[in-house]
This record gives sequence, structure tokens and C-alpha cells, in this order.
Amino acid sequence: MAVIMTIRDKFGYVLVGGIAFAIILFLLGDALGTGNGMFQATSNDAGYVDGNAITYNEYGARLDKNISNAMLQSEEDNLSEETMSLLREQTWNELVRERLLNREFEKLGIVVTKDEIYQMFFGPNPHEYIAQNFTDPSTGQFNAMAVQNYIDNLNVADGNGTAEEKRARWTAFEQALIRERLESKYSTLLKQSVYIPKWYSTAYAGFKNASVNIEYVYLPYSSVADDQIKVTDSDLKNYLNDNKAKFEQEEFRVLDYVVFNVIPSSKDTALALEELKGMYELFQTAKNDSTFVNRNSDTPYTGEYYTKDALISSIADTFFVIDTNSYVGPYLENGKYTVAKLIDRKMLPDSAEVALLNFSATNQAEFDSLTKMADTLVKQINAGTVKFDELYATYAGDSANMALAATNGVVGWVKPGESTLVPTYVQQQVLYYQAQGNAVLYFDNTGLVQIAYVKTATPVKEAVKVAFLSKPVLPGKDTDKEYYDKANEFFAANSKAETFGADNSVSVSTTAQLKKGDGIIPALGSARELVKAAYTAKLGEVLPPVVLEGKYVVAVVKQVSEGGLPTVDAVRTQLETAVKKQKKADLLKEKIGADKDLNSIATKNGTTVNQATNLNLNNNKIGEGSEPSVSGAALALAQGSVSKPIVGESGVYVIKVLSSTPGTISEDGAGFEKQMMGMNLQNQVEMNYFKALEEGADVVDERYKFY
Repeated sequence: MAVIMTIRDKFGYVLVGGIAFAIILFLLGDALGTGNGMFQATSNDAGYVDGNAITYNEYGARLDKNISNAMLQSEEDNLSEETMSLLREQTWNELVRERLLNREFEKLGIVVTKDEIYQMFFGPNPHEYIAQNFTDPSTGQFNAMAVQNYIDNLNVADGNGTAEEKRARWTAFEQALIRERLESKYSTLLKQSVYIPKWYSTAYAGFKNASVNIEYVYLPYSSVADDQIKVTDSDLKNYLNDNKAKFEQEEFRVLDYVVFNVIPSSKDTALALEELKGMYELFQTAKNDSTFVNRNSDTPYTGEYYTKDALISSIADTFFVIDTNSYVGPYLENGKYTVAKLIDRKMLPDSAEVALLNFSATNQAEFDSLTKMADTLVKQINAGTVKFDELYATYAGDSANMALAATNGVVGWVKPGESTLVPTYVQQQVLYYQAQGNAVLYFDNTGLVQIAYVKTATPVKEAVKVAFLSKPVLPGKDTDKEYYDKANEFFAANSKAETFGADNSVSVSTTAQLKKGDGIIPALGSARELVKAAYTAKLGEVLPPVVLEGKYVVAVVKQVSEGGLPTVDAVRTQLETAVKKQKKADLLKEKIGADKDLNSIATKNGTTVNQATNLNLNNNKIGEGSEPSVSGAALALAQGSVSKPIVGESGVYVIKVLSSTPGTISEDGAGFEKQMMGMNLQNQVEMNYFKALEEGADVVDERYKFY
């Protein structure tokens, strides 16, 4: 069971792009998000990598595959737009990564041979994930036959899914391991190209240990009034072109928008109340409260006990004074009409002395056998026919109990959420509902089967178990049409950008910069359709009402940036600040001129000579601020030297080195420094090689036309 469930829950992987890549768990998906044929677009390409198309069909097929894998993993059919947005982005990055790296693999002749694949799964040194899940815990030996048996049984439907589902999970897992090996070879090749000369590491180590004391004159930029500086558009344009890397932008849109929230009418409210009253009558005669609530209520039945502080309800106090099996309501809370039934009330402990008896399964049959046995033992403990201590003495030999062998399984006193040995589920949902001397059964998808025993527990807090039968108050068709008409009326009356919302009858909001792939807009929530509409519209175009969850939105395209270097006007404020600082620095440098006498410079400029001590690579504080350019220059100057004017963060400096302490390092220290520099540089290579490939490529993303 451990192997099967781990392959299912841990290794349903999709290999995706990233730094220091790894195999990750399946993301969740939504079959409705694949967009099979449901679009209008000008081409059949989702994007391009160096002019080579990633077609809509290719992207859609990969997305479908990832969604299918995700659904097998999550067992969910309807997922949020946030999740779908992540999955779409994941799929795109995966395809771009494959395009760029496959080209590198082909150029360098990097492959994974059939023999390598065999060795990864069946050899004496298998892949770590294979070894982890097909090793006999009792012997510590890898069992290649167990791998083959697992593969042979992929065509047999069982509790882990149909044959098709099991094969799909295994294929995804197998392909992910092969892809990982390819990328590992490429990464290793790059890392092995790193070389650090000994002279360089020795020099750097010495420089790193050096320090310097200086005296300096500081002329702040604030000493030059803004009206002394003239900034022209030509200055701004030149600065922009000289500092492109600082200002280059990703493509974005900005919208002004008006929201028409669809609010339920009094008729909708009355209808919800009537529907709840009808369910209430059936609730009172239902044979099983939990089943009825979970089938009919918007609030699921948890079966948990809650103290007064933990119960989130405006009428929480009521449940601690009424009789059990009493009903409260209907009452309106959080947009729902609710009837609540008090199922039970009792005293609970806030902590318990706990003991554990663990069993570990390595296959399905063993798991089933252990679970059945442990269930029987729990029933015997709770019936008082056997004692936990006696059972522990009998079964404690399982390797899963080694961590608690010295205490005969006793963990100690445990509070909810505070133990690493007691599973969270047991702590928060089961353990504290048991009487002293009772036990509970727990098992998970790693093959763990556990008996948790309450040695001591003193009830100190009153808690209640409540079933909530609720019906949300939702807008009906007539109400929805009313707000749809309002949104269309506004759209018709505000079809021009310059008059959008000018009559002040509505509140106009502005989005942040929206990227092509965005699916969430703060204050609006899931808004993918609105982002798509923005990217197919022109600057100043007013968009027809877009339906989002619970609202209609009318928007106008306020700003369009196609990416790359922005216009001067788009970043004028930032440019003016930077150019003013630059011009002030030039004026201050002119005032200083060629003067090398710090006292003379200070006297002429109405300031004083100050000192800074122990400047080094880790300390660049001068006065009240951080000045890395100044401290760096100081470390490079000889003792007694005076610098030229240095442009700093807050002003212009002239410094004199009073004393310096050169860095020293032993032969062993130099060797260690060389080793560490090499390791750090190799890590940087591994983290950034794909980013370098991507930045050097022309990647065009046009998925917004379809998704």
C-alpha cells in the first residue's frame, strides 16, 4: 500500500520549468479551461520561441494532459480560476523550457539511453524516488522485483483507480524522471565548466577580510535647490536610453472600471427562506443528521466539537444553554438562512497524555491486513478487554515504533497542533473527543497504521457539536437581468473614454498593471475574461459588460504598454528624479574641482570633515546612510590617498584613507575559499542557466487570444 499510494499521491508529477528543477505534485485543473475549439482568434498559434510556433493545438493538448493528471490526483472536477491560471502558466513554462533545452540537448548530444532508463528503475543504484518506495524497510534492501510487479499490475483496476488512470500516473512519473535526468546532465556539464584560479580566490579572500578607516567631506544633494537644475526632455530621453535595463517593462494594460454588484432582492430573500423552511420540516424527521445536512445544506456537517471561542456564529452562546436535539432558527447570517441543531454538548480536555503504537505497510495486502487488525485492537481497548500497554509490549517490534521505544510508546502531554509525532488529524479532530483510556485508529497514504491511546485526559472545557442546515440567499433570474440592464445602460451612456463615469453617479476604480496571463484582479477576484477583453481592445475603448462572479463590470482601457522600453511620459516622474540627482552630482563635483584638501573643501562648502571606521565588504555605513560606492572606493585606495569626488546615494563625497588593515589568509584558508567560491558559482549556474537561455531567446506569449 505504501508504494501504490505514494506513486498515486506523491509521484503524479508534471515536470515544469524553474530554477534547480524538481518533480512536483500534479496541479489541480478544470476541464472547462482547455478551450477546445471555443474561441475566435486571428491565428492558431499560442506563442513563439525564436520564431518557432507553439500551436494552440500543442498547448491545448499539453494543458489537457496536465489537467487530466491533476484530476486523477485531486479527485476534483470544479476548480477555481486561481488554480486554472496557475496550471495554464505552468503548462506554458513547461513548453518554453522544453523548446529551449531540447535545442541545447541536441547541439550537445545529451540523451538518456535505454540502458540508463533500465538502471534508473531496476539497477543496483536506482533513482532515489524508486529506491525510497521499493525498498524493504525490514532489510533495507532495494527490491527490483517489486518495481516489476507494480508495473505488471498497472493493467489491473483496484482501489487506486482504473487501469487507464494507473498507467497515466505511472507514465507521467516515468517521463518526469527521464526529463529530470536529461536536465541533470546538462546542469552538471555547465557546473563542471566552472573554474576558480587560486590567485583569484586568494586575492578575494584577502580583500574580504580587509578594513579601512577614513575621513571624508560630504556634500548632500539636498544642498542644491531644484530651481538650480534645468531638466529637458532631451535629458530624460538620453537617461532612459542609457539605462534601459532599469526601465524595460513587460506588456501590460490598465483599466478604469465600474462594478454593478448583483444584490439579491427582497423576493430572492423570501424565496430562500421558504426553501429553507421546507428543508427544515424534512430535517426534523431525518434519520441521519449528518447525511441530510451534507446532501441539502450549503454548510457541510463536520461532526467536530467546538468550544464557545472556537464556534464561529453570531448565536454561539445559545448552543451552551439549550437542550441537545433542540433547533435554533431560521436566522440570517453571512448571506445564508440557517437552522441549527444542537447534536451534543460535553466537556473536553485541552490536552492529553498520549501513547502511540505504529505499524508500517509496504504493500496493499499488508496495509489491508494491518488496518483490519488495528481496528480490532482499538475496539478491544475501548471495550476494556485488552490493555494498551500489553499490546505495545506485543507489537512494539515494528520499526515504526523505534522513536518511542524508550518510553513504551508514550509521547507525553500533547495540545492540538503542537506535536510532530501525533498526526494533525488525530490531534484536532479525533483525539480530544475520546474519553480517558480510549483509543482511535489512524492511517495515511504512506502506509502508516497508527493506534493513538489517551492515557490521561481531564475534561476542562465545554464544547458543542452542531449541525447547520443553511440556504444561501442568491439573486434570481429577474434580479440578475435587472443589474445586467443597468450595466448595459451605463455602457451605452459612457461609450467614450473622456466621459467614462463623468456624471459621478457611479464609483470609478482603477486596476493595477494587468499582464497578459493574469486571472485575478484585486477587489474583483477571478477576472480572466476581463483581462482577455482588455488585450483585444484599443486604448480608450470602452468594453461591454463582462460578467464576473456576482457582478457585472464595465471598463475602459486607460493605459496600454506593449512592453519593452516605455515612453518618456510613461516614466517621467522616475526619470526626472534620476536626472535631477545626476545633475546635482555634476554641480557638486564642479564645486569641489581638483581640490584635494578636505579641510579646504569643507570650509568652502560650509560643512565639516567627519570620520568613518572599520569599513569593509559587510559594513558600508557612512554617517546615517549606506554608501557602498564610497566604502568600495575606500578599500581600493592606498593609505594616505585622497579620492576624486565620489557620487554616492545621498550626495557627493571626497575621502582620505587614514589607515587600512590588509586581509590575510592562510594556505588552508585560501584553499577553502577557492572551494567555497567554486561551489557558490556552481550553485549560481544551476539556478540561473535557464533564465539566461530564456533572456537570450525571443519568447512571444499569445495565449491571451484563447484563454
